[in-house]
Amino acid sequence: MILTPFIGAIIGYITNDIAIRMLFHPRRAYYIKGFKLPFTPGLIPAQKNRIARSIARVISTQLLNNETMKNTLLSESVIAAIRVRIKNFIISHKQDKRTLGELGEEYFGVEKLEELTEALKKKAARKISKRIINADVGRVAVAYAVESLRDKFGFLSMLLKGDMIDEIGNDIAEHINSVVEQKAPDFIHAEISKLGDEIKQRSICGIIEKYEDKTDVAVDYVVEFYKRAVGDNIGRIMKTVDIEGTVYDRVAAFDAVELEKMIFGIMKRELRAIVYLGALLGFLMGFVNVLIFLF
Repeated sequence: MILTPFIGAIIGYITNDIAIRMLFHPRRAYYIKGFKLPFTPGLIPAQKNRIARSIARVISTQLLNNETMKNTLLSESVIAAIRVRIKNFIISHKQDKRTLGELGEEYFGVEKLEELTEALKKKAARKISKRIINADVGRVAVAYAVESLRDKFGFLSMLLKGDMIDEIGNDIAEHINSVVEQKAPDFIHAEISKLGDEIKQRSICGIIEKYEDKTDVAVDYVVEFYKRAVGDNIGRIMKTVDIEGTVYDRVAAFDAVELEKMIFGIMKRELRAIVYLGALLGFLMGFVNVLIFLF
């Protein structure tokens, strides 16, 4: 009556312990005369790539998805930290006599700075040009010109009405819009380049001194720019970072020993609890068997 439950407990303990160890061992497949032995390698080494893919998918879709990262990057604590960093940057550069160009070259390097600057110039030129074109400048100019002529030369009012004037005005407006569409991007890009070159030659301390009373406005502007950049580009950023691919590559690169250490480091207590639970269940089953035999 005493021995049977204890034997059941020992069997439960050993079988659960072996089952857990078989998750990781053996670490490679074994063959006898060309036939692979069952349960070799262990479950986790055999399914490492599938496990890595599942972990990567869960992390990228549930834990670190676009919405989660956006909320984190735009959280109050992050925005507050950015404000502090900007203000500290301004304070620490009050006596800096370097130009903005020199500062940019130090942070990004000459080639990278030129690449970033040119990209910003082109983007700004495209946006400004698009707004000018969408504003239908030609039609607005023609309408204003006709209205001005009517006001200045009342006797021409009758001549400035009718389909003929509308057709001529439409032709002129389309021509103006065509010229704007062709010339505006290059012209605006050139003007932005001139302005950019002038700004790059300004000293950091001179700019800070000139606009010191507008520090809070500058900080607000940078913060708003950061918010728009994150909000508009979070999808592109996450796609570039490729969290799923990064996690998969990292987990798949683990060898069996590293993977075992990592899992045991996380779930050591839980896995030992399973072993002890096996012993308890074995004890209970042995006790039940005794009761069945007696009654």
